[in-house]
This record gives sequence, C-alpha cells and structure tokens, in this order.
Amino acid sequence: MTSAANASPSSSAATPGVLLRLSTFASVVAVGLVVVSALLELGTTHWGLALIALPLLVANVVLARIAYPALLVRCLAALSAFLVAIALGGLVG
Repeated sequence: MTSAANASPSSSAATPGVLLRLSTFASVVAVGLVVVSALLELGTTHWGLALIALPLLVANVVLARIAYPALLVRCLAALSAFLVAIALGGLVG
C-alpha cells in the first residue's frame, strides 16, 4: 500500500478546494482595491468596493464553516479585521 492509500479522509478534507481558493483570491483583490481607493480618496468608489469585498469575506467564512473547519478562525479573523477597518473608517472619515 502506498502512503496515499493510508491517508485519512480528514487530512485531505483540510485542503482547500477550487471554490474556496477562487473566493479567497477575489477577496484579496477586492480588499486590496478598497485600500488603494482609500489612499486615493475616491469616496463613493471606495465604499462601493467595500460593499463588494464584504460579501466575499462572508462567503469565505461560510465556506470554511461548512467544508473547512480548520480554516474558520483565519476567515473569521479576516472578516473581523475588515469590519473593524470599516468601523474606524466611518469614525475617521
């Protein structure tokens, strides 16, 4: 028997699939655009990009909760940091 045949199902379950990888990549791009638009003081564009990034981050949390519990804490940390940044941006701006 090979080592792959002896591998437990839980070890392969922690490997993110294509959907989570694409969602995470889209989140990274969206959050990056939010940061750049804030630096350039683009106003409405900045808030629009934030409204695009937020559901992507929430989708990552939902995917992690359903299929990848080992990644749930990391996804929640990213969503929490983004929500704190939104709250602080509303206070500062």
